[in-house]
Amino acid sequence: MQAFMKKIRDWHRPRGKSGAMGLRDRRDPDDSFIFAQVFFRYVLNSSLPWTEPAAVMIMGWFIFIGAAVGIREGYHLSFDVLLYFLPDRAKLALFTVSDVVVGLFGIGMVTFGLQLAEKKPP
Repeated sequence: MQAFMKKIRDWHRPRGKSGAMGLRDRRDPDDSFIFAQVFFRYVLNSSLPWTEPAAVMIMGWFIFIGAAVGIREGYHLSFDVLLYFLPDRAKLALFTVSDVVVGLFGIGMVTFGLQLAEKKPP
């Protein structure tokens, strides 16, 4: 089973990296919306109503995509000073606890996100 999971990981790794690098190119609409908002508000003195919500929405998606890439690639912030001094079994236990906490956080985000989405606006 471990060999199978390593094959899946090796297959996904280049696609994840190319997806993360492709995010850089997808920032252009967000930057254009913000530029248009500043230009219309301060130069033409007439603000566009849709640019700010669109930019916030795009930025939110970038945060979620970046978090997913960070979890998959293991790039999230961590304090690993303690790991240098612990034996291998203790390291494995801490990695397991970390994975469980991240999983519980994800479940909470989905649960509360669905509850928030089901609420009707006033």
